Amino acid sequence: MATHTAAIFDLDGVIIDSGPLHMEAWKMVLEDNKVHFDEKQFRALYGMRDSEVIPRLIGIMGDEKIDTLKKQKGETYEKLIVHYARPMKGLAEFVAYLHHNNIRTTIASSATPIVIAYMLTAIEMADQFE
Repeated sequence: MATHTAAIFDLDGVIIDSGPLHMEAWKMVLEDNKVHFDEKQFRALYGMRDSEVIPRLIGIMGDEKIDTLKKQKGETYEKLIVHYARPMKGLAEFVAYLHHNNIRTTIASSATPIVIAYMLTAIEMADQFE
C-alpha cells in the first residue's frame, strides 16, 4: 500500500474561489478606463496573464500602458482579497486531516510567492502550507 507524504494544492479555484474577485477587479479597472467588460469576456480570458488580457480587451498598446493597467488591476484585486476572499468549503478540515496524518501541504501556482502569501494570510491559512 502506498503511503502519501505530501499534498500539493493549486491556489485559484482550489484554495479560494478567486474567479469572481478577478472578474470584479478587471471590471472596476476597465470601467475606470472607459472599456466595457462583462462575464462572457471574462470567461473567455480567465487563466491568461494580465499582460495577455489587456491587449485582447483594449487593443495594441505600449508596454508602459500595459504595466500601468496591470498594476491597477493587481492593487484592486488585492483590496478585494482582503475583504472577500474565503477558503473553499471543507478546505480547513481537509488540511487539518492531512496534518493529523503527517502529510505535508504546499501550494503550486502561477501566482507569485508574494501573492500566494497575501492570499493565504487573507484567509488566515498562511501557517497551513509550506
